[in-house]
Order: sequence, then C-alpha cells, then structure tokens
Amino acid sequence: MPWMPLGWVGASGAAPAQPIYELISTQILSTTSTGISFSSLSTYASTYKHLQLRVTVRSGTSTGAAGDMRFNNDSATNYRSHTLIGDGSTVGGGDSSNSGIGGQALVDFVDFSPNTSNGWTVTVIDILDAFSTSKNKVARQLGGRHADGVSIYQIYLRSGIWLSTAAITDISLYPRTQSFGSGSRFSLYGVRA
Repeated sequence: MPWMPLGWVGASGAAPAQPIYELISTQILSTTSTGISFSSLSTYASTYKHLQLRVTVRSGTSTGAAGDMRFNNDSATNYRSHTLIGDGSTVGGGDSSNSGIGGQALVDFVDFSPNTSNGWTVTVIDILDAFSTSKNKVARQLGGRHADGVSIYQIYLRSGIWLSTAAITDISLYPRTQSFGSGSRFSLYGVRA
C-alpha cells in the first residue's frame, strides 16, 4: 500500500511486495484554469487497485487559495475530511463536511500558493480502493507549500471520505476561488496491488 515505511515487516516476518506505480495521464497548464479533470477511469479498473495524484500547483493570482476534489461529478452532501497542519511554530487541525466549491467536495484537498517566483504547493493524494463497489472511497494527502513573498510555509496531512460505494470514473480538481496558475502540473498514477 502507498506510503508504507521503509523497513516495515509483515506479519510473516517478510517485507511485503512494494506497490507498482504507473503513469496514466499528466496535465500541465499553459495558462490559468478554473479546474481540471481525469475522466473515463473505468477503463483502468481491471489493471489498478488504487490511484495516486501528484500535484505541483500555484494560484493564477498573487494570493494563495484552496481547492477541492470531487469524484464522479458528485455534488451531493457525501464528503467529509480532516486536516492536520503545521508551519514550524503552530499546529492546527479541523474537520469539514461539504463546505467546498458549490457546497460539496472533499474540502481543501489542494491548498495552493500565490503566483510568486517561489510560490508553489506540492502534494500527493492516494485514493484507496478506487474501483471497489463494496467500499466508501477514502483519500489521504501529504502536502506542503512555500511562498516567500507572503510568508507561507506549511506542511499538512489530510484524510477524506466519499460516502459512496460507486467505482470512481472521474476525478475533478477545482480552485474554490481564483484559478490554478500556468505551469501547474497534475499527474495521475495507477497503483497495482
């Protein structure tokens, strides 16, 4: 499973097999954008167990912002998320339910930094058992952002759930306000079990 610590030993005393990550698609923005999506994902259901998003993003303006993630274009009240965030001197946390774009989304699953020369956010989002039809979908995120001009230096952990047993066929990422900036990169990987 993704993020397994090095040296972890399974119950039998042997290290389990490492997951295999394979690139499905990459989108690199040549201009600002109010959202991106990966669609027709059902074609990968027989090949991969999990999905992983690797994102390097910044805002299209001089102000940082938050973004949301939605599955299968579901805008109903079916999402919950939890956050732990720190900046080197303070730690915060919280939970959210359906307060994202349009009211319903996995909230704040992409925080992104201002469009400055050093304003970038890097994040990895694992979507576990993405194609299962017997489980609600769980996502976990490790990310950080750095922007000298506006003193943003943060690292964060998040978890989220989509309260649906439907297989994921579409993943959409939206800025809650403003836009994703030019040069932002979104890569989707399939993870073999």
